[in-house]
Amino acid sequence: TLIFYIILIRPLLSLIKVPPIEFNYEIQMDEIIQRGKKRNILVTSALPYANAPLHLGHILEHTQTDIWVRYQKLIGNNCTYVCADDAHGTPIMLKAKELNKEPEDLIEEIYANHVNTFHLYNISHDNFHTTHSEENRILSERIFNALDEKGLIEVRTIEQLYDTSNIKTIQDLELR
Repeated sequence: TLIFYIILIRPLLSLIKVPPIEFNYEIQMDEIIQRGKKRNILVTSALPYANAPLHLGHILEHTQTDIWVRYQKLIGNNCTYVCADDAHGTPIMLKAKELNKEPEDLIEEIYANHVNTFHLYNISHDNFHTTHSEENRILSERIFNALDEKGLIEVRTIEQLYDTSNIKTIQDLELR
């Protein structure tokens, strides 16, 4: 990936004429102090599927987000950057089946690959897990229960295709 950056991206960056950004840290801090309050900001990026290594689009998005989060922290805001591998759904099941692996094993391998890739690019999440993690289960249950207690969960019956040989519902992605 680094070779790709050096060979393809770096020469292109020299062709782009971007005016220098003037940043006065003292002025920014004065504005925050004068306002008298720090912002509490929760940030995430699109969750990459846990079925393949990260591609350049993932790296670009997470880099841009990380830069913005670091800036918010630099100017004194409380900013937390969370993200996770999307470990649920058809893409993971199909890839695991293709590789003759259990989905959980694939999720674990891809998670390690993604964490390593983010580290190589110095992308710093405050919290990065998978949607299959215990943390996600606990938080999802809390959110669901809070919404349910307020009567904001609607229960209804829907029709969906079902694969009796694999004993699972068939997602739109599989029908293409």
